Amino acid sequence: MSRVWCGTFNVNDKLPRSDGSDLKSWVQGGLGAELLVFSFQELDLTTEAMIRYTPYREEAWREALEAAMGDKRDQYERVRVYSSFEARVEPTDIIE
Repeated sequence: MSRVWCGTFNVNDKLPRSDGSDLKSWVQGGLGAELLVFSFQELDLTTEAMIRYTPYREEAWREALEAAMGDKRDQYERVRVYSSFEARVEPTDIIE
């Protein structure tokens, strides 16, 4: 049996602290599970983001997330990132 941890964080259109300190307590709760699933809401609420995808804020939060994981980061591998433009699961994405 595998342990899975899922969490969602409402960013509210803000950028993270680069050291991941604003995510640390949230992230630390999931470490130890075999599969971690992180979800971020409202990464970019600008009008431009509704029209065109720009990865700047997504990358900033990913880097902060990895910083918050600390030395445990190397125990995990990023499998897939879904943006709001492709937030749907296709049958071929299901891992058996």
